[in-house]
Amino acid sequence: MTQLGCVSPYVPYEGIDHAGGEYLLRYLDEVHKAGWEIALICPENLENIEAGPKSPEWLKVILSPDERHVGKLLRLWRLFRTGLISTPSWKWWDRIDDGVLAALSSSTVIDLQWSQSILLAPSIRLRYPNKPIVGTAHDIMTQSVERARSGSRFKTRARARLAHRAVKHGEFAAMNACDLLYVFKLEDRASLLDQGVSADVRTTPPFTTQTSAAPAPDPKSQLIVFTGAFWRSENSESAQWFMQRVWPEVARRCPAARVRFAGSRPPDWLMSIASERVEVTGYLPVLTDAYRGAAMVIAPLVRGAGIKFKVVQAIALGYPIVGTSVAAEGIGSLVGREAVDIHDDPIDFAEAIVATLQNLDARIGQSQSIMNIARDRLDFSHLIQKQIQDYNKLTTGRP
Repeated sequence: MTQLGCVSPYVPYEGIDHAGGEYLLRYLDEVHKAGWEIALICPENLENIEAGPKSPEWLKVILSPDERHVGKLLRLWRLFRTGLISTPSWKWWDRIDDGVLAALSSSTVIDLQWSQSILLAPSIRLRYPNKPIVGTAHDIMTQSVERARSGSRFKTRARARLAHRAVKHGEFAAMNACDLLYVFKLEDRASLLDQGVSADVRTTPPFTTQTSAAPAPDPKSQLIVFTGAFWRSENSESAQWFMQRVWPEVARRCPAARVRFAGSRPPDWLMSIASERVEVTGYLPVLTDAYRGAAMVIAPLVRGAGIKFKVVQAIALGYPIVGTSVAAEGIGSLVGREAVDIHDDPIDFAEAIVATLQNLDARIGQSQSIMNIARDRLDFSHLIQKQIQDYNKLTTGRP
């Protein structure tokens, strides 16, 4: 029997409200279909306790004790020491119980999802020196923190400056304890190798929904869509940048234009500006419902790291996209830079939206052509098989 022991901050389930969780669910499903048993190890927090019963039957979920409350001073100290506000991986590891250790001990390969799990790699390597360890860095923490240091909000900048030193030193050392490290962008692979990461760094495909049942772009519509988990600060800040610096010009020049913010847990400020022309959906159990009746997609991201699943998803569905350079990272090597109309200046961003809405037939035709070309490059079920083969090779010759 081959078993994957997967350590993750989140328990995935159908309808999970963020793209990383959706990726994890589809990835684990493909590993399971390849004949592996899956043991998923997560912190025992309220979110994961509620998610456990909704996870697939084939997924063995093991929750490990987590802290219930952390005071402000301790949070600040941890931020400085580890770069994390939540329970640091090393602290969580100290609290791991016998059930988790038994699951890791019986696993053929140990899989660490997200950077906070990858931070466990040195401790796991010490306990299980002969176990293959793989990690998937959904975001490069060092890159995220460096960008956040120049963010628009004081709180964001202050946290990033406190965390920068710990993240920079800790993340790369943890990555080097992995046998294989996966990232979503070729650019991230090159950057990590340039900065001294000695692990074998490879790329993994992003997950996208490709279905004929998904709504197609509507050339008669003037609806603009921005999708995201708005409880994440980078999405909330980006929505604020768009509403303050881009939307007024678009609204003035395109009287029929409307914007939809589609995603879970929107902050109070975003809910408060909902109107006839500004729609805030909240959680949508079916991802593709976000695009219903839409003409185009925007990705006005002002910070963040890693490939943006929301952008790849819009490409897979054939929508015209206007985005920032942050939003378009990794897209060029995946499907071509022409898939996203890139603008960082708010005036240019607004101009690009107006130009798209005024010439929808041509822009949708271009996007549909890109979708057809990119289809094979976004075939997740096919592409992820290479990664599963990597796992099989890792186990060959191991004691």
